Amino acid sequence: MAQNKIIFSTYCPESLQDRFGTKKLVNSFRYFHPENDIVVYGEEDINRVYQEYNVNLGNALPCLILDAKRKYDSEYVVHVDSDSLCLSRLDEILKFDYEIASARNNWDGHTGDERQNRPQCLWDLPNNKYVNCGLTATNSEKFLLEWIELNGQITKSGGIKSFSQADIQWYNYLFHYGGYKSKILDDTNPDSGVFYGPSMPPVSEEISKTIEDPPHIIKEYGINSWESWKLIEYNEKDGNFYLYGKKVKLLHQAGGGNPNTVIKCHLNMFNDKTRAKLQEITGFNE
Repeated sequence: MAQNKIIFSTYCPESLQDRFGTKKLVNSFRYFHPENDIVVYGEEDINRVYQEYNVNLGNALPCLILDAKRKYDSEYVVHVDSDSLCLSRLDEILKFDYEIASARNNWDGHTGDERQNRPQCLWDLPNNKYVNCGLTATNSEKFLLEWIELNGQITKSGGIKSFSQADIQWYNYLFHYGGYKSKILDDTNPDSGVFYGPSMPPVSEEISKTIEDPPHIIKEYGINSWESWKLIEYNEKDGNFYLYGKKVKLLHQAGGGNPNTVIKCHLNMFNDKTRAKLQEITGFNE
């Protein structure tokens, strides 16, 4: 049997899939990629990976990605965080011109000093190059095994002890300094013209005053960090979604939340026209 060219995957326990938007992600992905599949690791597979690789929630991601790559015998594997929505065909991923591809974590205006939040090996990395492992595409088992090894070096019983968010920190270290052919899908190059993940800029203070914040967002976070989602417009002529003149390819409601109360990717976070199209795409009304 021939090796699969690419497999997309996500993970979320069944009891949290409605709350975390997993089914919306799956339906929206399949809407734009009928020829590809996305597999969902539920509780059984998640626990199996935890046991087989001796990992926990804090350092399991590269193991889950590697497991999916091997299980489905795929040349490329693409992990998409469960709290994401696909708004377009992901052409930048399907070019297969990389060993690792990911999306920016920060918007252009985030110029603050992040050294206190990063290990010394990342102190010189510009904020606009820091990537979010909630979207990870790779064809390299070597990279995944290195990531697993680095995570293992600083993980002790009970959780990560050495520095904050070690999983994403080591990811960025290997992405930028590991010698791999890496690609930022929504690079700052003006010609890229796309948004992936959480790098969309916030709205202006003036526009912010006109946006009605979804109650569930304020209840959970106390602030709406996703106001820009209300400004995403659907263009009926070309079938694309746009924000500030750029195509929106993939949304990621990064930022965590209480698994018992959080509601991810609710469609009331969008304006009426965009919400109507997303209802069609996802098969969900809210």
